[in-house]
Amino acid sequence: MNDLKKKKIVFYETYYSSFTGAQQSLYWLLKGLNKDKFEPIVITPGKGELINKAKKIGIKAKVIKYSSNLNVFDGKIKGYSFLKKLFVLISLIRYNISFLKYLIKEKPDILYCNNLRGVLTIGILAKLLTIPLLWYVRIDTSNGIFDKIGTRLADKIITISEGVRDIFDEKYLKKKAYKFETIYTGFNLKEYDDNKGAKFKFDEEIIIGTAGSITLRKGYDDFVDMARELNRVAKNIKFVIAGEPPRNSVTYYNKLKRKIKNYNLEKKIKFVGWVDDITDFLSSIDLFVLCSKNEGLPRVVIEAMAMAKPVVATNAGGTNEAIDNGKTGFIVDKGNKNELVAKIEYMIDNKEEMKEMGKEGRRKVENDFSLKTYISKFENLLDSI
Repeated sequence: MNDLKKKKIVFYETYYSSFTGAQQSLYWLLKGLNKDKFEPIVITPGKGELINKAKKIGIKAKVIKYSSNLNVFDGKIKGYSFLKKLFVLISLIRYNISFLKYLIKEKPDILYCNNLRGVLTIGILAKLLTIPLLWYVRIDTSNGIFDKIGTRLADKIITISEGVRDIFDEKYLKKKAYKFETIYTGFNLKEYDDNKGAKFKFDEEIIIGTAGSITLRKGYDDFVDMARELNRVAKNIKFVIAGEPPRNSVTYYNKLKRKIKNYNLEKKIKFVGWVDDITDFLSSIDLFVLCSKNEGLPRVVIEAMAMAKPVVATNAGGTNEAIDNGKTGFIVDKGNKNELVAKIEYMIDNKEEMKEMGKEGRRKVENDFSLKTYISKFENLLDSI
């Protein structure tokens, strides 16, 4: 390839209707890439915030639309009848034909998939056209045989943390070590000012917050149970949740609200909905808690640390790579509600130590999770392909 020619990279994101951690991380990468060396193109199967934001910063973007048969998420296709699965397969073939025409026209040098679904959707095209395929693994949820298929289709597997590598077979990891590289996501620290005024106002003395898509995976049941226990011993605490349920989790969200009502905590737990600027929310709380059952490298945990907020979080995915246990916050075992409550009680009883943990967290983000380092490592990887 001519040294003067830009490398053309197609970035494929299948979860087009979301703009949470994975899509935000991709957006900052797209924005920061050296445009003198790389020509990024964003493709999604539907219109959404990512593609809109990409266009606003001058990134070429295109929708190659899913048919209704493919526009189904969260494993629902697994429960389809044989005949219905056959229709899905036919739709997938037609989708690949449309995608193939676009790839032949654009002639990209690299294909990048932001999740396993993307790899499974267009990975065969990468093999057919001998285009190197990158797969960014962002969560420690095992998908069995589909993970194995993904490893065969991808030429390079980027993990967002060391912890997410646990989903892969240990022998394969050793045998194909050259295929794997860990790149932590990065943050523009200018966006995170712990001295900004709090947008949300609460009467209670201590504000404990959590944030993220309201789904079972995020462990909100444990957060509510924790609030119930703490409310029994301390009445000066408010528990605040930022986020909304995706369409497939509305039932879970309603169940969660009924649980809060049954616990008589409707005045103690407040849902503030989707927050456009997470720093507005984080500036309003004293302590951030994450009860996730599965994670990759939880973006919101690092954002809380960037805002100098101490964190208590479960040991899901790469969380223990973000938090220095006992220094920037505490890590607790998944599902261990007693340990979760105990660590939060400790922080409440030791406010000066809690503030120092927040300061250490900010220093940790500055050293390990800068946007500059994230983009630089990605560019080095792209240069090597």
